[in-house]
Amino acid sequence: MNILIATLIFVFAFFCAYIDSATGMGYGTLMSPILLIFGFELSIIVPVLLISQMCAGLSACCFHKKFKNIEFNLKDKNIKNGLVFTGMGSIAMILAIFIVIHIDQFFTMIYVGIMIT
Repeated sequence: MNILIATLIFVFAFFCAYIDSATGMGYGTLMSPILLIFGFELSIIVPVLLISQMCAGLSACCFHKKFKNIEFNLKDKNIKNGLVFTGMGSIAMILAIFIVIHIDQFFTMIYVGIMIT
């Protein structure tokens, strides 16, 4: 891959992650069309976006813990809820990746087009 394209993707990803962190949403909605414009296939885009979003969420969790915005106490109800959401989100991510890889590209493009619109 060209180093310029890789640098542009990194800058766009950072910008989209910033928007996502500031507003609480929008990473995939912004980054999907950008990666499509660069010529990537949806069977690559969807897993990359899901996994990168998971990594961003984990790093945000670590920073919140570091700056003492949250406490990890296993007796706390919020931690139990968070673990349930994390588990279900991980299962949904794996299923989404599996579906995108095994479904026809045409139907995936229609779905992504509708979601972006």
